[in-house]
Amino acid sequence: MKKKTSFSTKGNNATVGPLSIQRMLPNQYANKVGPFVFLDYVRPVVKETITQNGMGAHPHRGIATLTYILQGEVEHFDSAGNEAIIRSGGAQWMKAGNGIIHDENLNYDSQTESKFIQGFQFWINLPAKNKAEKPAHIALQANEVPQKSIT
Repeated sequence: MKKKTSFSTKGNNATVGPLSIQRMLPNQYANKVGPFVFLDYVRPVVKETITQNGMGAHPHRGIATLTYILQGEVEHFDSAGNEAIIRSGGAQWMKAGNGIIHDENLNYDSQTESKFIQGFQFWINLPAKNKAEKPAHIALQANEVPQKSIT
């Protein structure tokens, strides 16, 4: 029996701290999407001021997040002692593993003229064998993100 699938890029509105996001997954067309818990899209918005405080420290366990910043910069800090700022075009991987408390702060890119912020964040359900691992964090600036030219 063939199962009919469909997809929409509309997403659902959600609020995460001070941000208004489009939660692309899950949605009414893709209620179960395997290892992806959420796919959040931070829509382009002008941010006039630099925020010093994060969005509020909160726990994660058993998941990983992959954040890609199209425009802006995100500051990450957590209970494992990891700290990093990634800027436009950069990416970060945070594995919560057996548990971590973290906070992040999204601002415009202080090294460019643009006041826009925009990005994606994938929330990934870790396989059972990795849920009890030690938390980890990797931050890559735009020039460190591997690229593949498709011609």
